[in-house]
Amino acid sequence: MLVKQERDGEFDSDYEQNVTPVRPRLNAGAGISSSKRRISSLPEEDYLQGPHKSVQRIRADPKVTMGTLLTEIVNELKTIPGSEHLMFAVNAKKVKDYYDIIKNPMDLQKIKCKIADNKYELRQEFLLDVKRMLDNSRLYNGDNHVITDAAKKMFELASKRLVEKEQQLMKLEKAINPLLDDND
Repeated sequence: MLVKQERDGEFDSDYEQNVTPVRPRLNAGAGISSSKRRISSLPEEDYLQGPHKSVQRIRADPKVTMGTLLTEIVNELKTIPGSEHLMFAVNAKKVKDYYDIIKNPMDLQKIKCKIADNKYELRQEFLLDVKRMLDNSRLYNGDNHVITDAAKKMFELASKRLVEKEQQLMKLEKAINPLLDDND
């Protein structure tokens, strides 16, 4: 199929030499037709470099990022000796009076679920749940118990890690709730 080109109202006499004929596809019917294929916007010589990434890329959800940081802290809390007692909810069949004494139970599994559900918008909420484990252990077991000692160490470590990551967490909290000021 040859096409005749018009220049300034005149036809080019040697149009057959300037135009290349359209070649039939070798494997017609297989794959996507060439008219539907997306053509790269890159110049031919830049194909090895790939497309340039946009500076205005979509950022990760701040709740997800905060959850990642809090999960790192929880994973570190699990390494404390004695933390296995605070890992899961207390079994009501084995400890019959626990839920009569403790009205707001808390354990690491509940904290992990709250992180996974993006319930924490402030670092203080996370720290309050870790403190609740300590308070519950003090109330039920007493101050000089192995589980209470583990809960103290967990609370101290969580507090320390939150202080270390304070600037990063503050930025995330402001991104989650823009109405927060520096004092919150």
